[in-house]
Amino acid sequence: MKRKKTAWLAGCIRRKKSLRLLLCLLALPLLLIHTKVQAEKMVCIVPEYQYVRIRNGAGRNAAEMGRMHTGDQIDAECFEDGFVRFRYEGRTAFADAAFFETPEDRMYRVIANGRVTKRDKPGGRRTGWLNPVIQIQVLGWRYDRDGIRWARVYGGCFVKAEFLSLESK
Repeated sequence: MKRKKTAWLAGCIRRKKSLRLLLCLLALPLLLIHTKVQAEKMVCIVPEYQYVRIRNGAGRNAAEMGRMHTGDQIDAECFEDGFVRFRYEGRTAFADAAFFETPEDRMYRVIANGRVTKRDKPGGRRTGWLNPVIQIQVLGWRYDRDGIRWARVYGGCFVKAEFLSLESK
């Protein structure tokens, strides 16, 4: 009985253009999932003598277009599936977001109802705690594979951006 119902539905979808169009429109938001980045200047931070592959798509299987080394800069457009999208030699290009950082050197205040976890890398293991309402110096910003923004703080630790507020003068 179950097989007949699914076959009937598949037949309807093949015959009815309006139903197909409706299903496509409902699935469209799922295909367009990405996090907007406000055209940030980002700096490549790979270890010395290594490089980051620049690809023509957001994936490890996409064709390589070039390479970036430590200190190379990009103007990030958005974040997709763990990759940063930017323009490279006049074309849209992608690179692994884990190897890029937005540099900064400003004081922020920790805002939370309790302690905030410090991590060894964005989304990594816990290395300690920050108490709420203290001031902390942010040295740079990174994104993890899920598009969550992390602040690099003194000591090489990372804190989620949602727990920080720019210190007013």
